[in-house]
Amino acid sequence: MPQRGGFWQTGRMNLSANLDALSPDELRTLAAQLMV
Repeated sequence: MPQRGGFWQTGRMNLSANLDALSPDELRTLAAQLMV
């Protein structure tokens, strides 16, 4: 799966909006990265 580098560059204020657009697989990947 490609890295979502641009995801973090949007800033944390847009985090909730970005999460709404993520698929379940992307959510699991994101959660795994946060827990590293």
